[in-house]
Amino acid sequence: MLPKPKPHPRGGRPPADNRAVMNGIWYELWTGCQWKPIQHG
Repeated sequence: MLPKPKPHPRGGRPPADNRAVMNGIWYELWTGCQWKPIQHG
């Protein structure tokens, strides 16, 4: 779907898995739950 991001030369947070991000967004939209209770990590 999306090309893999290139690592930033200064480091930083590793990129998030696109599928996991989309699943979290869809879950929040379908259930109407708040963002806070969704498991991070």
